Amino acid sequence: MQESYDMAMAAFDWADHYRNPAMILTDGILGQMGEPVEIKPYKPVCSLPKKDWILDGCKGRKPRIVKSLYLYPPESLMDHNRHLAGKYRKIEAELQTAEEYLCDDAELIVTAYGATARVVKSAVNAARDEGMKVGLIRPKMVWPFPVKYFQKHLPHTRKLLVVEMSNGQYIEDVRLAIECKSRSSSLDAAAGGTRRSMRLSKRLRRSTDETCQAGKVSMML
Repeated sequence: MQESYDMAMAAFDWADHYRNPAMILTDGILGQMGEPVEIKPYKPVCSLPKKDWILDGCKGRKPRIVKSLYLYPPESLMDHNRHLAGKYRKIEAELQTAEEYLCDDAELIVTAYGATARVVKSAVNAARDEGMKVGLIRPKMVWPFPVKYFQKHLPHTRKLLVVEMSNGQYIEDVRLAIECKSRSSSLDAAAGGTRRSMRLSKRLRRSTDETCQAGKVSMML
């Protein structure tokens, strides 16, 4: 809940900094929870650019027009789209963020987001207590997707287990992030279902016992 509060404030700054809309997403379970939250004074998380495009009256300056469709000169729309594509690449390079938990020596990395990640973290701790080298990657943003966090751990990770409270959509993003360089499997549940730590612990034991090899494998359970 603290992270939801912190990121809600940060979202305004990122939207301002990149001049791009930001959407705040949470799942239904987090929306029904109650936890203590530290109310913090606002502090900018990035530099806020000069607003040389706002419409605040043109007295003493040239008039401004805010538009998204550029028709003249003929190449202006293509140039504008190139500008937007460059901005998106910049955001992808600068704003990827995720929690890495016990990943440095992990042979099996579990990835999950939202409320599901809380259950996964408990299962990871239980697996560590049993001597299994298991870690967690928890994305904090849908976009830009934290590709670099997955790529960082590919050299020492034999397998990825994707746990999600949906019907297998998240595993597609993970496969794109790892470029199918590591074996991946999915433990999913339709929206409204939850995962229990005990069941996850059993799955982690099975996953660490399996022979791991490079490739693309999906197991929808």
